[in-house]
Amino acid sequence: MNKFLDPTVIIILTTSMMVLFFLIRNTTSWAQLTKVISGLNLSRFIRRKVNVLNCRTRLTKTHNNDAIVNAFSIEICGSIHLPPEHKQLDAQINIIDITKGLKTALPLQTNVQNCQVKQSSVFNYVAKLGITKDSFLDLHDWIAIALIPVDWLQFPKKGKRKLLFVTRIISAHNDQNIIHNTCELTYENNSFGFLDYKKYTTRIKDLTLSLAFTVASNSRQISKDQITIIEQWMIENITLSEIAVKIRSKLNKFYSAIISFLPACNRIRARNISNKIIENAPLAMKCDILELCLTVVRANGSAATAQLEMLKKIAAIFEISKDRFHFMMEKIIPASIQEIEDLEISFGLTDQMDAQQIRQQLTKEYNKWNSRTSNADPEIQRQTEYMLKRIAKLRTKYTQTIT
Repeated sequence: MNKFLDPTVIIILTTSMMVLFFLIRNTTSWAQLTKVISGLNLSRFIRRKVNVLNCRTRLTKTHNNDAIVNAFSIEICGSIHLPPEHKQLDAQINIIDITKGLKTALPLQTNVQNCQVKQSSVFNYVAKLGITKDSFLDLHDWIAIALIPVDWLQFPKKGKRKLLFVTRIISAHNDQNIIHNTCELTYENNSFGFLDYKKYTTRIKDLTLSLAFTVASNSRQISKDQITIIEQWMIENITLSEIAVKIRSKLNKFYSAIISFLPACNRIRARNISNKIIENAPLAMKCDILELCLTVVRANGSAATAQLEMLKKIAAIFEISKDRFHFMMEKIIPASIQEIEDLEISFGLTDQMDAQQIRQQLTKEYNKWNSRTSNADPEIQRQTEYMLKRIAKLRTKYTQTIT
C-alpha cells in the first residue's frame, strides 16, 4: 500500500485523471489531445516535486602557474528545495580515497592553505554559488562548479586510486548541509603518496641536504648566506638531538671539502643524488627540493652559469615541466642576477623554435611582464623594467618587428 502513496505516483495519476476529464468534457480529437499533453511539460512539473542533486567528475586540463596540468572538473545538476533562511549558497567538495574500501578510506590532503580543513591538511574545497531569491533551484543541464588541479592534491599512495567525490550544497551563512551526493572516479597517480612519503622521509631529507650543498659548491665559493639558508632548512626539517649535533659538526667538515671538488665531479654528484631522490619523492616534494636549491643559488647574489646548467638538469631528472621550471626560476632567480643570461630559462626560447614561434613566445612574455608594471613592489618593478628592455632587444634581434 505504501508504494501507492508515493508522491510522484499520486502526481502522475492526478494529472492523468485531469487529462481524461478534459477529453470527455470537450470530446477532443486524438491529435488535439496529444498537443495538450505535450504542452503540460509533465517532466518539469514532476521534477519540481523531487529534491535531488546529481554530481559527476571528469578528468580535464587547466592552467596552473603558467603550466598545463591535469584537473578534476566537478559538475552538478538536479532540483533542490531551499529552506527560506538559506539563500546564499556554497558548494563544499571533499575527495576520499576508497581504493581498499570504505572501512579503510582516507581523505586526500593538500598544501594549499585556503583548501584545507581548519588545523588540518585534509582537502576541503568551497565554491561560491551565489545568492538566489527562489525557494527552488532547478538545474536542467550539467554545470561546472569547481576545477581542481591534480597537483593541489596529495594521494595516500602511488598507483591506480579509486576516488569518492563528496559534493554538498551548504548554506554560506552557517555551513548547514542542504543536500549532498557522491560520485566515483578512478585515477592513475604517478607520484608517491603521503603514506609512501612517511617511509622515505629520512632518506629524502638526507639527499636534499646533500643536493643543496652540491649545488651551492658548484660556483667559485659557498657564501655565508648560502650556508645560513641550508642551516635554516635543517632546523625546520631535521630534529637534532645532542648526538645529531655532533654528527652535524662532522657533516659540516665533510661538506666544506666539497668546495674543492671540480665542477665535473659536482655535476656527477648532483645527477646521482637527483636520481636517488626521484625513486622516493612525490612531485610536490621534488618541487620543494628544487625550490630550496634555487634559493641557495640566489643567496650568493649571482647565479653562475654552471649552477644554472645544473639546475636545469635537476629539473629534467625530477620530470618538472619546462613551464613550471620557468615559473620557479622567474620567481627566485631573475635574469638580472644570472652570470650569463640563459634565454631558455628566462624567456622560454629554445634552439628548436623557428622565427614565428620565437615571435609568439616573446609576445607572450611581453604581455606577462607588461601586466606587472603597476605592481607596488619595488623589486617586481625593477625586474619588470629589466625584462621589458631585454624582450625589446630580443625582438629586434630575432624578428626585426614589434608586434
